[in-house]
Order: sequence, then C-alpha cells, then structure tokens
Amino acid sequence: MHRLAPTFLSFFLLAVPRAAFAQPETPAEHLAAALQATADLAQLTSSSADPRIAQAALRAQAALRAAAEALDRGELCRPLPTMDARTFEIFFDDLRRSEHTSARRQQLIAQAAKRHRFTSEELTRLMSLFAKGAERVEVAATLYEHLDDPRDFERVYALLPFESDRKALALRVARGAAAP
Repeated sequence: MHRLAPTFLSFFLLAVPRAAFAQPETPAEHLAAALQATADLAQLTSSSADPRIAQAALRAQAALRAAAEALDRGELCRPLPTMDARTFEIFFDDLRRSEHTSARRQQLIAQAAKRHRFTSEELTRLMSLFAKGAERVEVAATLYEHLDDPRDFERVYALLPFESDRKALALRVARGAAAP
C-alpha cells in the first residue's frame, strides 16, 4: 500500500494551536484571529523550498495588517461625502459634452461613486445621458448603494419606460446591485 507524504495543509493544521480555531465573537476578535492566522502562515511557509510561497504569505500578512490599521483609524467606516452641487454640475457637463462611449461614461460614473454619494435627482440626470434602457438600468444599479435619499428612488423607475427595464432594475437592487 502506497503511503502519501504529509502535505503542507496537514503540517499547517498540526502546527496551528487549537486556540486559533476558536470562533471569535467581535469584529476586533475576527480581525485579530485573521492577523494571527496570516502570521502563523507566514512563519510556516518561511521554511518552504519555494521562496514565492513565503513571499506571498508575507504580502498577505502585510496587507491584512494595513487593513486592520485602516479599520482602527476608522478610514474604512467613514461615509462617503455627497458630491456638492457645483462639482456635480461640472461632472455632468463633462459627461454630456464628451465624446465618450456609453461604456466609458458608465465607468466614469462608477469611479465617481467610489468617492461620492449622490441624490436621486442627480441619478436621474445621469440616467438621461443614456438612450438605452439597459444602460440606464446599469447606471441606476451602480449608484443605488451610493444614494443619500434612497426613499426617492421611485423617481428613477419613472425614467424607465419599459416594464422589463423596471423589473431588471428591481432585481439588481434586490440582489445588492451586483452585476448581472
């Protein structure tokens, strides 16, 4: 009978203390457990014959530590600022006057949503830049999670003349606006 050599995973499972498998209860405990797990992984992989494995583990540990520090500083928990009226007008005019494709306009709107929140009125204006219902659905779904006034989202549906587009948007919003 052929016996298998111990794998890295089995070595890892034997080397990690049982306490590492205890279920954390608070977000801080979850983060501390993840940091400890990456530290253990980095230590275990340092003896690997392949230096890329150890480097990858160290990069993962550093990235997780940076994320933990950002959380401690509250950087990831701050709400995005609403785009002020003047900035929105400049943004809207640039999109309207540009010769960008619809896909590029959608990309620019998605990038702006990473830095700002919008009102439903601003969303309807951005939707008006697109002729096709599917494009309007995409813009509305992209910005839904970035609205200051989601209670006014009904006005967005009014810009979609086809029932199929309204249903598509409702489905996207219900799924968390994830891409189809």
